Amino acid sequence: MVQELESIVAALARETAAYEAKRDELAHALGGLVPDPSDAVADLLSWSEEFGREHAIELFQNDLHTYPADPGVTERWAERVMDVSRRVDALLDVQDRLDELTCERESLVGRVPGEARRQVNFQGQECELDGAALEVRDREGKAYAISDRLTLTQLNAREVGAEPHQPDPPSPSRDRMRSR
Repeated sequence: MVQELESIVAALARETAAYEAKRDELAHALGGLVPDPSDAVADLLSWSEEFGREHAIELFQNDLHTYPADPGVTERWAERVMDVSRRVDALLDVQDRLDELTCERESLVGRVPGEARRQVNFQGQECELDGAALEVRDREGKAYAISDRLTLTQLNAREVGAEPHQPDPPSPSRDRMRSR
C-alpha cells in the first residue's frame, strides 16, 4: 500500500507539472489574441466546468466585445479558435487525470468520496473542500466561503425541471457491426 501511495503521489506531481505547462501553453497561444491571456484561460476553464467545453469555446469565439482585443486578429480568428479548442481539451484531460489520481489517493488513505471534508482540484490546484463549513481551503490554508445559493444555471434547470445533462453517446460508425 505504501508503494502504491508513493506511486500515486509521484503521478500527481507529474500531472500537476503537466497541467501548469499546458496552462502556460494555452496562455501563450492566446497572446496577441486577447488583452489578458491568463484571464482568458481562467474564463475558458470556468466556462468549461460550468457549461461544458463546447459551450465554453462557443462563448469565447462569439464574445467579440472581449475577445479578440486586436481587430487585426479577426482574419485568422477561426484558425486560432481551433488551436485554442485543442489546447483547452488537452488541459481538461490533465485536469481529469488529476481528479482521478486525487480520488485514488484519497481512497488509499481511507477517505470516502462523499465525506464532508475531502481533497479536490480547482484549475490544477489541490484544495480541501469542507462541505460542513461551506468553505474551500487552498494549500496555504487560506479559506474561501462557498455560497449555498444556486447558480443561475442551476436555478434555470430547477425551474424547467431539467435533469443534469450527460453527453450524448457517440453515433455508431458505418463500419461498426450491429449487436443483437
